[in-house]
Amino acid sequence: MKIYCVDLETTGVTDFSKIDILQCSIVDVETKTVLMNDFIKPEINTSWEEAEKVNHISPDMVKDGLSIEDAALKIRKFLGEADIIVSYNGNQFDLPLIEYKFNIKFDALKYDVMLEFRRNFTLYEKIPFKLEDACKALDIVNVKAHDALGDVNATIALYERMQKEMRKPRLSEAFKVGEKLIYSEMLAEQYAKKVGLPISQKFYIVNKKVVPVDSIKNLDKYWTLHDFVKPSSKN
Repeated sequence: MKIYCVDLETTGVTDFSKIDILQCSIVDVETKTVLMNDFIKPEINTSWEEAEKVNHISPDMVKDGLSIEDAALKIRKFLGEADIIVSYNGNQFDLPLIEYKFNIKFDALKYDVMLEFRRNFTLYEKIPFKLEDACKALDIVNVKAHDALGDVNATIALYERMQKEMRKPRLSEAFKVGEKLIYSEMLAEQYAKKVGLPISQKFYIVNKKVVPVDSIKNLDKYWTLHDFVKPSSKN
């Protein structure tokens, strides 16, 4: 199975028609191979002062970057062969922007680490959800924040840490689609839509055992993933 992680740096975050993608990084989650880490020459904007304060990408740095056409070829090649695309806030921003800019549609399942972090690892009304907040909450250091490759590496570290924690003996969830048991509601919903089958049953994983939901009478006695990260008192 090919699991690739992607991140973009852009000139803005609101109107797709006015945004340029300045940098795209794609890394193989399993092997940590950098498949793509390129600057992309903008076609719309000549300056992006506010974005530059965050991502530190200047117009001079991208003037000799990949053309839109060449960038599209590389992105289509790698993300097109992925079985799962991992990202941080990518389901809302990065992947829709790639689809809009390059006219690319992906058949892969999409695992948004931010959504899974919100759902399983925080008391979500208390902790913010920026990448730096998630890294801080799980003791992960992003050595080059707001660089696409740095953010990809941080996202992979979060993904792997979350996968590890979700396999520990506490209460988590699983969803049956056909004969497959999927340990993420987000991926289960996407897979069900893809194969045209319903989510037929929901399970809890209790002390590493698969247990039908209706067989558990009192959930309060179980330590759930929602207890993993506690907000500090100052929040």
